[in-house]
Amino acid sequence: MEDCDMESYRKMQTLALDRGDLLTVLYHTLEPNADTFSESAFRRLFSLICDDFAPAIDVIGRMLPSPLLMNSAKPHPSSASLFVTAEDKEKRLKGKCKVAKPDKPRFEGLAKNQLFTRREWHTLFATLCDENKSINEPQCVWNAKMVEELRSTIQEELRVLDDQRQRRVKTADRWQHEDFFVDYSSLADLDRIGPYFLRVLLETDSRPEPSPQVVMNYVIQKVMLNPTKWYLYELISSLISKYPKEFERFEHMEFLVQMLSSQKKDSVPSILSAVRTLIDTSRYNTTQFMAMGGLLPLVEQMSRTHAEGEDIADVGVQAMSIIKKIASFPRFARVIGLDRKAISAIIQGLCSPIEGVRHEVVNIVSTVLDVEDVMKPDLVKTGVFSFLLRMPTISENDAKFMRSYGLEGDVLQSYLPQEVVKVLETSPLRFSKLITSESEDPDLMWSSEMRDHLVSTINERLSLFLQRLQKNGMTMFEWTPEEPISYPQLRDELCIDGIYVRIFLKKADSFSLPDPVKFLQELLDAMAEPSISRTHLMLIFDAQIVLFQKRPMTRVSIYDKYPSFDFLLAKMNLDNPWEDVLALRAGRLISAILASSKVKHSEVKEIFVAKKGDVVVFDMLEKALEEEGRLKSPLLPVLFEILGMVVTCPPLHERIPTYDHSPFVPLLAYLEHEEFSQLALGILLTIAGALSLQSILFEHKVPFILLKSILTEDVSEEKKSGSADVIITMYASHDATKKSFEILLPQVIREKMVEKKGHEFVEALHKDVRDPTLIWNQEMRETLLSGVEKALSAESVKDSSVLDDFGYPSLASELLVGGIYLSLLVKEMEDFPIKNAIPVLRAILQALTTETVKENVEILVKGMEIVMAKNGSPALFAAFAKDENNGVVSKLLIDRNVSLAVHHSLWVIVSLMATKKETRNLIARVDSGYPRAVFMLITSPDVNEKTKKKVYDLMLSLSRNVASFPVDCFLKCGLVLPVLLDLQDSATEEEQRKVASSIIVTSVAKSMEVRKVLIDLFAEELLTRVDHEETLIKFLDKEHETPFFIWNDRTRVEQHAFIKEEIANLQKKDTAYAHATIDQRYHPQALSDEFKVGPIYVRCFNENPYLKLDNPEVFLADLATTFSQQYESLSVPNRILLWTAFLNLVDGYPDLQSHRTVLDTCLSFLVEAITHPREDEALEKRILETEMKVLESLVKSSKDVAFEIAKKRLYLPLIRVAGKISPTHAPTILELMGRVVSLQSDAFIPEIRNSAASIYVIYYLLTSSRKPILHESASLLSRIAMLGPEMSRYLCQVLTSQFEFWFEKAKEKFCDLFFTDHEDEKNKNRKWNEETRTKLSGIFSAQIEKWNALPQEWDGKTTMFDLELLKEVYPDLTEPEPEPEKEQDETEEAEEKVGGVEAEKPKEVEKPKEVPKEAEKPKEVEKPKEVPKEAEKPKEVEKPKEVPKEAEKPKEVEKPKEKPKEAEKPKEVEKPKEKPKEAEKPKEMEKPKEKPKEAEKPKPSETTH
Repeated sequence: MEDCDMESYRKMQTLALDRGDLLTVLYHTLEPNADTFSESAFRRLFSLICDDFAPAIDVIGRMLPSPLLMNSAKPHPSSASLFVTAEDKEKRLKGKCKVAKPDKPRFEGLAKNQLFTRREWHTLFATLCDENKSINEPQCVWNAKMVEELRSTIQEELRVLDDQRQRRVKTADRWQHEDFFVDYSSLADLDRIGPYFLRVLLETDSRPEPSPQVVMNYVIQKVMLNPTKWYLYELISSLISKYPKEFERFEHMEFLVQMLSSQKKDSVPSILSAVRTLIDTSRYNTTQFMAMGGLLPLVEQMSRTHAEGEDIADVGVQAMSIIKKIASFPRFARVIGLDRKAISAIIQGLCSPIEGVRHEVVNIVSTVLDVEDVMKPDLVKTGVFSFLLRMPTISENDAKFMRSYGLEGDVLQSYLPQEVVKVLETSPLRFSKLITSESEDPDLMWSSEMRDHLVSTINERLSLFLQRLQKNGMTMFEWTPEEPISYPQLRDELCIDGIYVRIFLKKADSFSLPDPVKFLQELLDAMAEPSISRTHLMLIFDAQIVLFQKRPMTRVSIYDKYPSFDFLLAKMNLDNPWEDVLALRAGRLISAILASSKVKHSEVKEIFVAKKGDVVVFDMLEKALEEEGRLKSPLLPVLFEILGMVVTCPPLHERIPTYDHSPFVPLLAYLEHEEFSQLALGILLTIAGALSLQSILFEHKVPFILLKSILTEDVSEEKKSGSADVIITMYASHDATKKSFEILLPQVIREKMVEKKGHEFVEALHKDVRDPTLIWNQEMRETLLSGVEKALSAESVKDSSVLDDFGYPSLASELLVGGIYLSLLVKEMEDFPIKNAIPVLRAILQALTTETVKENVEILVKGMEIVMAKNGSPALFAAFAKDENNGVVSKLLIDRNVSLAVHHSLWVIVSLMATKKETRNLIARVDSGYPRAVFMLITSPDVNEKTKKKVYDLMLSLSRNVASFPVDCFLKCGLVLPVLLDLQDSATEEEQRKVASSIIVTSVAKSMEVRKVLIDLFAEELLTRVDHEETLIKFLDKEHETPFFIWNDRTRVEQHAFIKEEIANLQKKDTAYAHATIDQRYHPQALSDEFKVGPIYVRCFNENPYLKLDNPEVFLADLATTFSQQYESLSVPNRILLWTAFLNLVDGYPDLQSHRTVLDTCLSFLVEAITHPREDEALEKRILETEMKVLESLVKSSKDVAFEIAKKRLYLPLIRVAGKISPTHAPTILELMGRVVSLQSDAFIPEIRNSAASIYVIYYLLTSSRKPILHESASLLSRIAMLGPEMSRYLCQVLTSQFEFWFEKAKEKFCDLFFTDHEDEKNKNRKWNEETRTKLSGIFSAQIEKWNALPQEWDGKTTMFDLELLKEVYPDLTEPEPEPEKEQDETEEAEEKVGGVEAEKPKEVEKPKEVPKEAEKPKEVEKPKEVPKEAEKPKEVEKPKEVPKEAEKPKEVEKPKEKPKEAEKPKEVEKPKEKPKEAEKPKEMEKPKEKPKEAEKPKPSETTH
């Protein structure tokens, strides 16, 4: 079939179909056990039978589900295209079958009979034969069971066909395929509508075709036919939820409303979900839903939760959410507002057991009420407030609803206490939290019992309605008026001004009254009620106590003018008040009232005194002493409190002298009772503070009585402390008391009284003390007690005269200096802290100026040391610095007659002075005498090491620990010199050397002057070692030879002697040390032979050239200065050292090779030194050797150097000197000049040509016999020629045209040609032979002698060599013509490809031979800065576009007539690569390999030399 033509192919297809072979092939194709080859062959045969054959495709369509065929024609996951190409058709049918158009899809349905591709057949067969592969799509289902049904049907058909053939039935010759089809019984359960399998459609996420609306129509028709299938409703919901945009105008809303009203439990959830999605989709659907009457079915579905509960919780919640969504529409409120049944059913949703239903009721009702206010007056009749209050929880939204609609008409007051309703008015959020919690506040009482009482009462009233509601969710609530709810928990509470007094007392600390003054007034009014009970009266007393304890700071009349003192005094002063609780409460209230006024003499106290309250209190205190049992009453402390507060009142002071009995008598009596002694002392302390009563207290001998009680051992500490407070109070303001105690007590103890510290005063009296400020013991106390007894035994005491003869005999022999027992301080108590040390120190300094006794001087100096060491303060040292101007300490310091102990103390004092900024400058000041004294001390011959160590430690402490100390004073007084002497001397103790090293280290860090001294004595390198004392010591103990520092035994000895000499000179004169001029005095002979450039020793640098320099540019500048200023005066060895150092520097720091110092100064000097005439060649041979190394290193390492040589025309003297210099160095110079020339551009041609450098080189070739010179001369000449065609032609004028090609060849070949006789090919009259070379040698020699006689400077313009001189050798001297253009005719084909450019002359393509005029202008030639940039761009070799730019500038071309055609075709130079044939011509096309940077020529307008 594959090989036959189209007609035979159709006949074979018809025959295979009529005979039933199609079934046979398909059956074997489906055979699961077939081998791979057979399976592939059968599949191929089957596809050939069916390909583009409509009857066969019709049979396949009846055998297989058409969606399966279409599914096979879908793109395979690995297929990138779904279209059949012509190439695929050719390969498959071999050009014999009719091919469909390749731009159409391969399968669009059975009617078009399109061919399957091979891949699609493979997909179809893979689906049919793979039992594990299944398709489950809404329009296509295929699985293993269907495969088996297909196979069995085909098998049965083949069996029938075979049976007919065996029976030879007439119709057996042709298979009746028109009636054949396959019935798949497994698809019957999938419930198919149209092209869709509904169950599959419900399970899949794929979009149904042609649209979801069409599928929806199918499903609704199916539901109408069979409404019992629940999954159909799910399918409706699924379609709407998946494709909401498709149903923005839903056409079957009436159907959904009917289904919602049908009360079919299985369908309701799906219908509700669909309705919710539709409503969310568009307003149109919402309007349609309400228009179709869908609101009432929703309410009915919600109401079902009353009866069925959690079983339909989702239905109720979903219905409620839909109602809430619809409620946002204004039409909803108008509709439902007219339907009392519906709105009542919604409100009754608050009784639903489902929380989700209850949660949305208030929002819906609020929305309705905001639009329709007709039902607001009758809202209470719906029972909404009863329903809300019985709910388990009340949200903030519910509370806001009750506040908005329940406060009118006192509706909620019948349910809740007034305080709870106020909470609702102020904060719905707080109310929502309060109603389900507990609160016990003064202004609000609510508990779980009250909540339970509220809910149980409401449930009891609603019990019948709730029973009916459970039976019928749409039952209407019937409202009847009821009595307000009363709460038993509030019946016994005393509530005043909305405040529960008991709770107020319980939470008074945390509760803030809204109006305390009003509340206090209400309490006073309630207290005045005759019928007030005793319990409530005590609560009122306690509440007033709290109010007065927390009274406001502002002046309030009811507080300051309390009106009920008479009532309170009557309640307190009963017949037997000592055990009455009410009397105790009244007393505490009086105390609180008096204490509430912070003013010492307040108006309320005066009112209390005016009411004779003080008389009542004194009488009650006196009555309490009559019976022992009364002293235990809790009322007594309250009385003392009251008395303590009013005793400061001036009217009371005026009344005390008029009392029938002195009030001090009972108070002193209470001192004998330990439990009341403190209270009595408190009253006495208050009275003692009154100036008018102090004299009365003194006359009653109260201070002496209390002092005796303090000295008595068996008295409690509290009583002693209280007594001391009374005495201290009187001592502060009563003169007689103060004078008496000044006689009785020492100064230190009296200071406790001044400080008003009673307990410390008591402790001081009872404590034995022996210190520099106080000597106190039992003997002293007994003496004091005898003086007190004497005062008490006197008949009357009005002043201190009774104690005039009192004193302490044991203190008469003690020496006192500045209030300190100095000998006791020095000998026994050095660590004793001394307060007010400044007067003591001043007294000691004053004593030292007059004291001559040696023992006393020791005590005074030691005492001063102790005072400054233990009690030092900035103020003390400031005072010392002020008083020490006379130099008492410094004079003693250098006094040789003082004892060792005094000397030691003096050094301690100096050390202390060094630690304080107030005296530190005194030490540092040269004119103060301290620095000079210290210097003379440590430099004296008899100084011991211990003293020197102290001085060093002091210096180290000052320099290290004191940031602001001026260490320069060490220099000014010369103290640095002995430090340096000990630092260098290895014989000094190691510890002392470390201290000396530390002094230097810290001083260097702080003083630039010290740094300079070290640099002058040593070198700057030493400063890099000054980081640690041990490092510095080790560094100085070793020998060093570095470029910066040379240190050995010779320098060490010289410096040691120099420092000793400086010390000796400074000891002779009392002046500041001249440290700034050390460098002028110190010149060590050991370093006189060293050659030094700047700070660097050149010999040491050359020995270690790789040593890292901090600033090599500075050293380079110093070298350049030496070259320019000192070179002529240097010896030959130093010159060699100088050039070697320069070479090592630029080699070690390559960046310096391009430094301007090298280019501007050193390079010119180097060339001058090389080319300078030398008088004694033998002496300066080594110098030349070094100079050549420097030149070679610079030229080979830096292009900038090469450019600078060209810019300054230094190449000319170097090329000249190559003929004079030794043959060893001549090749090197020629080689280096070749490198210089190779880096230049074609703008360099005029200058190199005019300079006659090439003449010198040719002369060297003619006259030299040394092969190295010949080779390097040939190389240099080649590099000059390669600068450009113009230079090449110039050299050919001097030589012959044969050399033009050989300029680019090897040196040996060029030399061979140079010394080989030949004739010029372009000018047959020109011969190159020995005669020519001899003549040229003579001409050049004469010219060179003439040039050498001229000055070395050349302006770059003057032509040094005139070609006319060559006419003696070449009579017909003419400039060689450029290559004729007719040679391009030989390569016409190459010319067409390239575009007419002379391909046989690549040099001229990349480098036009036109010389720019800029090269002839001296000003432009002298621009050196752009040369290296052009030379460093090797990538520009291949840029042919620069050629036309040069050609387009005729003004810049020197000879424009030579090549006008090239100038007219600048764009044709773009393809030099396409000339392979011309590349075979060596004379014309070969590019020199030794000149890779030849094309780096800049543009004529930019190039400078």
